[in-house]
Amino acid sequence: MSRQFKISTEYTFFLKVILPAIYFGIIAVIFYWMLSNEEYKASGAVIFMAIVGGFVMYKLFIKLKSVSIDKEYFYISNYIKTIKIPISDLVEVDDRSYPGSYKPISLYFIGKNEFKNPITFLPEFESPTSPSKIPLAEKLKRLIHE
Repeated sequence: MSRQFKISTEYTFFLKVILPAIYFGIIAVIFYWMLSNEEYKASGAVIFMAIVGGFVMYKLFIKLKSVSIDKEYFYISNYIKTIKIPISDLVEVDDRSYPGSYKPISLYFIGKNEFKNPITFLPEFESPTSPSKIPLAEKLKRLIHE
């Protein structure tokens, strides 16, 4: 068994589990406070915030996976289950950027896997001032052609 290298950020668990729990906890407290306070009735704004915020949390954070790699496989975890997928099954790497520092990488594989395509993760921050380093997405794209 060769050594695995983690290619996703160490903050994945925080972003995937802790941050959404804090968000929904705050929404629940606000909603409970509004229901128990006679001056304020349950506001559509709180429900709207919960729905929109939930959608944003899902699209940006809850879908994130922890990803490691060795010479033959990707090891993908949702913190409950870990699967391994051969590197040779990688068919596409999508590294579109969002405003700010949120720059997820999505991996697409041949066939079906338990987590479905795409597998999305956040890489460790790479300094844009170090030109000697090849960005992770470019390295992963090269694996497709090997």
